[in-house]
Amino acid sequence: MLPFAAAVARGLRLIVNGIVGPEMSDTGLTVPCMTKLPRRYDVTITVGRDGGDHPNPAEFAVAAGQAASARAASIVSAATASQIVSVVTVLAADQLAAVAVALAVVSDALERPVASSQRHSTAG
Repeated sequence: MLPFAAAVARGLRLIVNGIVGPEMSDTGLTVPCMTKLPRRYDVTITVGRDGGDHPNPAEFAVAAGQAASARAASIVSAATASQIVSVVTVLAADQLAAVAVALAVVSDALERPVASSQRHSTAG
């Protein structure tokens, strides 16, 4: 299953730097000879609701932070009633690689919500 197939199945619409998905492909990226030094890219991804369940913004923020940390990236998100807008900052050789990392971060955050045991502490 493509990384965003689950999001699309839930009725979520994805916009990456102004390009509307889900028709984005899940192709692997290869870099035969990296000659450029990495530079910082800010990739904006908007997750909008198309009649589906919208992720809880607080849970999404925690999961997105964990996913970004695992990929040496950072993320800032803002939520409205109908969408979550995220800016993923990543060091990459080119924009294509940066977009791939940003999509992976948001995809992971959408696929693995924070466990309820992490959200609430229980009184003993």
